[in-house]
Amino acid sequence: MLIKAPSRSAYLITKPENIRYLTGFEGEGFYLRFGKKMILATDPRYLETAQRISEKTFELFEISKGWPERLKPLLASINTILFEAHHMTVQDLKWWKKVLKSKQFQDAERVVEKKRAIKTEQEKKIIRTAARIADQVIKIILPMLRPGVT
Repeated sequence: MLIKAPSRSAYLITKPENIRYLTGFEGEGFYLRFGKKMILATDPRYLETAQRISEKTFELFEISKGWPERLKPLLASINTILFEAHHMTVQDLKWWKKVLKSKQFQDAERVVEKKRAIKTEQEKKIIRTAARIADQVIKIILPMLRPGVT
């Protein structure tokens, strides 16, 4: 699923659920989207996992020694970092502002959550299947429920 950043802006996605939604990656790191460039940043523990994602539409960026300095040139044309204010801690925001001193930081206003709220036909099918399975489980378990059962 794609999100498009406004001109000279970059989305900095740090919430794991949103990273998973955008990339399929389940690990630690962050996701950057600016222009046509999509970057998934993660440390060496998760690189192999990130490399195995079947529909990889992003560039991998390794978070290792000196990574903030390697990131700066990639964001040279960016003025504004749109970040997840509802997720990022004040301490983390201070750190990012220190690393990317020349950039303005602005709330991304839950852009990914708004995309996630609109379900595709495939997502709807999965939800319906999960609901049917849950109904079957309830039918099996309901007769077993009575006071005192734990």
